Amino acid sequence: MNTRWMLSAALALPLLLALPARAIDPKPALPEPDAQGLYAGYRALSLPMSGYKIVFLEKGQRVDVMVTFDAVMKDKRKEKVTATILMNVVVVNVQKPAKLEENGVVELLLNPNETQYAALSLYQGELSIARRAAGDTTMAPLEMASLRKLFR
Repeated sequence: MNTRWMLSAALALPLLLALPARAIDPKPALPEPDAQGLYAGYRALSLPMSGYKIVFLEKGQRVDVMVTFDAVMKDKRKEKVTATILMNVVVVNVQKPAKLEENGVVELLLNPNETQYAALSLYQGELSIARRAAGDTTMAPLEMASLRKLFR
């Protein structure tokens, strides 16, 4: 058994429990949408994605969005990292390409702050999308992933 992981988990649990409740609670239920399928105070943002990334997505599903980019580390070296920038967001629409090798578009329902981060991430790195299980609305802080951390 990996004692480093057990120690990290033991140290992280009190920190997670100390977070404000809104940091780990699911998003509140939305009111009824307007004629375009949008909700008051929300935006629909279209993100281009490879056909391979959106082939199984459907309207109404919930997803997480990640961006992989080159981070400059403390010792000035660059390292690829992946950060989950959006959690538990609703797919408003999906335009799948004719061929998986081509790009399609996924339209997400986002609050104004999420919209800005999603738009910025298009220019910072490569986006990936993870489909959630039906009914999974959990939200929890995540550490950025890097291969260096994985193979320590």
